[in-house]
Amino acid sequence: MKKLILKLAAAFAPLLALILFVVFVFDPYNCVHYKQNIAEYTRDTGFTRNERVIKMRYILDGEKEYDALMFGASRAAFIHADKVYPGSIYNMSYSSGCMQEIYENILVLDKKHKMPGHVYIAIDNASLGPKTSNTGFVKNYPVSGFLPELYLSYATEINFEMIKKCVQYYSGNYQKSTVYENAYTTATTTDEGGNYCALTQEDIIEADPAAHAAQDFFKDEIEAYKPVDSTESRKQLKTIKEICDKNGCALTLVILPDYYTTYLGSDPYNLMLFTVDAASICETYSFAGINELTRDNYNWYERSHFRPHIIGDMIARTVFLDEKYEQYSDGWFGAKITPENAEEYKQFIISQLEQFD
Repeated sequence: MKKLILKLAAAFAPLLALILFVVFVFDPYNCVHYKQNIAEYTRDTGFTRNERVIKMRYILDGEKEYDALMFGASRAAFIHADKVYPGSIYNMSYSSGCMQEIYENILVLDKKHKMPGHVYIAIDNASLGPKTSNTGFVKNYPVSGFLPELYLSYATEINFEMIKKCVQYYSGNYQKSTVYENAYTTATTTDEGGNYCALTQEDIIEADPAAHAAQDFFKDEIEAYKPVDSTESRKQLKTIKEICDKNGCALTLVILPDYYTTYLGSDPYNLMLFTVDAASICETYSFAGINELTRDNYNWYERSHFRPHIIGDMIARTVFLDEKYEQYSDGWFGAKITPENAEEYKQFIISQLEQFD
C-alpha cells in the first residue's frame, strides 16, 4: 500500500508542480501578482486581468484605507471620482460587473470588517438581472474571501492554451503587448523612428470628430428588446443597505446613462421601475434617459461607453459636488430620485419611451 501511494505521488508530482507553476509563477490572470496591477498595468501575460480579484485583494490587504468605494461595471471606470470626491475614494469597477457580484463583494468586505464610510454603486440595466459574467475564472472570487478557495478555483481553470502561453512567455517567444489594457488605448502606430507607440481613442476622436460620429456602430438601429428580471437585484440592494446601516456606512446608487439606442434596446422600463424602487431604499441618482448627451456620438467611444471628461465628469460633479445640469432631459439628467418625486420621474420616463414605440 505504501509503495502504491509513493508511486501515485511520483506520478502526480509533475502535474502538481505544473499547476503550482502556472498559478503562482506565470499567474495568467494576475491574481497572485496583483500588487503590480494596482498602480500600473505592468505585467502582461496575454490574458485578461482578473480585476475583481485584484481590486478586492488590494482593499482586503488594507495597505491603504479609503473613505469610499465605488462599485460597478466597466462604465463606472469612466467616472473619475478621485478628481472631485472630497476625500479618498477607490474605483472597484471591472468589466461586466453585475449586482450579484457587487453583492458578493459587499458580503466579503462586511465579513472581513473592511467596509468604508460610503459605498457607491454605479450601474445600468446591463448590470441587473441574473449573473451574466460567464467568462470562467476571469471574474470568480470566493464569497468567503478564503484565499485557498480562490487558488483552488484558479487551478481548475488551467488548460492547454494557458500552458502554451506560459511556455512561450518564459522561453522568450511571447510578444508582449505594446499597449497597456486601459479605457483609452485602442490602437498602435509607429513614430518617425519606426517604434510602436500607443494611440488612444481620445486621440482618434479629436483628430476627426466627424469621422468618429459616422462610425458604423452608431447606426440608428435599436437592438432586439432584452427583457431583464431584476427581482434578485432588488433583494440584493436591500441587503446591501442593511449591511451598510449596520456598519454606519452611507449607500448611494447611481443609474448610469447608455447611448440612446442601447438604452432603448435593454428594457428601459424595467430600469425605471428598479430606480423607483431603489429610491425608497437608499440615496439614488438617475442619469438614464434620452437627451442631447445620449444622442450625440461625440460624447461616446461606442454604444456602450461614454467619454470620461464629458459625461463622466458631469456624473462625478453631480453626485459628489451636487452640481445640476437641468438643461438636459427637462431637469431629470442626474436628478436625485426620492419617494416624493418618484412618480413624476416614472411618468417622465414613460412619456419618453412612448415616443419610440
